[in-house]
Amino acid sequence: MIVRFTGVNERLFFLTQRRKWSFRPNTTYSVAASDGTFISTTTVFLAANPNPTITTSASSSSVCSGKTVTVSALGGNSYTWTANSSTFNTQTIADTPTLATAYNVVGNNSFGCTAGAIRIVLVNPNPTVSIAPSKTLVCSGGAAPLTASGADTYSWDANANNVITAAAIVNLVSQVSSSMIYSVLGTYASTGCQSTSTILIATYVPVLSVTGTTNTCLGGQVSLQASGGNANTYLWYTTIGGNPSTFSGLTTTISAAGVFTVNATTSSLSANCPATQTVTVDVLNSPTITATPQRATICVKEKVDIAAAGGTGYSWNNGMTTGTINVNPTSNTTYTVTGTDASGCVSTGTVQVKVSTCNGINEFENENSSLLVYPNPNNGEFTIRAQGDLSLTVINELGQIDRTLFLSGANNYKISVTDLTKGIYFITGRKDNVQVNQKVVVMR
Repeated sequence: MIVRFTGVNERLFFLTQRRKWSFRPNTTYSVAASDGTFISTTTVFLAANPNPTITTSASSSSVCSGKTVTVSALGGNSYTWTANSSTFNTQTIADTPTLATAYNVVGNNSFGCTAGAIRIVLVNPNPTVSIAPSKTLVCSGGAAPLTASGADTYSWDANANNVITAAAIVNLVSQVSSSMIYSVLGTYASTGCQSTSTILIATYVPVLSVTGTTNTCLGGQVSLQASGGNANTYLWYTTIGGNPSTFSGLTTTISAAGVFTVNATTSSLSANCPATQTVTVDVLNSPTITATPQRATICVKEKVDIAAAGGTGYSWNNGMTTGTINVNPTSNTTYTVTGTDASGCVSTGTVQVKVSTCNGINEFENENSSLLVYPNPNNGEFTIRAQGDLSLTVINELGQIDRTLFLSGANNYKISVTDLTKGIYFITGRKDNVQVNQKVVVMR
């Protein structure tokens, strides 16, 4: 500060000016000057503006690396911060330091006077967390131990069941494919600084495929072929008995429905996983094949149709392959037909056709005969005569009553029968407690 005194001997004042002065603000100063004869005295009041008092504060005196800290200044009207070669012109700044940092601030007041302050924030390192897996490819339904390191305490995510120890065992029983990411948070106990590490554990889902027949006729064969497993690791089981098979293919005859199961080992990279596949084999019902003749009994040289039913194709023991055959046996003959249904299952049916000589009766055979039928065989029209009152029943070859007849004096013990279809009939009745029977052959 320079003070200039006037009204005094200039030379003396000049000499006085060359002295070093120390002034205090807001103070009255007196000065005396002499020219060697006279002494002159004067006073001066020196006023000074105050500097601001700048203070600083921080949200934390130390932060973890990567975290944000806020630093504020008080005591001025405006501020200029300098930190890490950057300049900020706000009262409060937010920064994310990676190293210990000194935050310098200069504030000014309404007089334009300035003052400075400094705030130092320390930075604590984060832990370097790593995960060591026992394996990175796990069989579906298997488990994988995981071990974390690099921190003091640990907290695993929900996929790892929120375990809070360094070691965690993750069970992939719920996994069906793809992979799962596991995460652990590591913390330094002294500073609370944290970092996270993740790891991907892949899941291998082994798949066995089985092809072949899944149904067969009773007593038929089943052929199954498994694939997808390692050679020489197949093992078949069945619920219907039999010895296990160690081949990828299986051929066997079955007598009942059952379940076939194959086990094998499948591999992918470092994983060797067991796999299972099951197949249900059904037994189809054999068809019910029947053979029905038009009549069970025929006369010699007479022909009869025999119809097969229950299948889609037929083969007879006489070489015929149609559903209905026409035969004329000369003696009692049994016919067998083999039928095949839509599923290829087969069964057989048999029937016997009986052959009668069918001799005609034109007169009473003896004195004791009480019934006469003629002509016999006939074309459906014939006459019945008796020697007295007689009630007769006409029964067809199936045992069904066709009609009932009465011979008496009113019809002269004689009656004509018409409109019988082709076949064999039996006429029965009783006279004088004696059973009367007669067979009639109708040939059209």
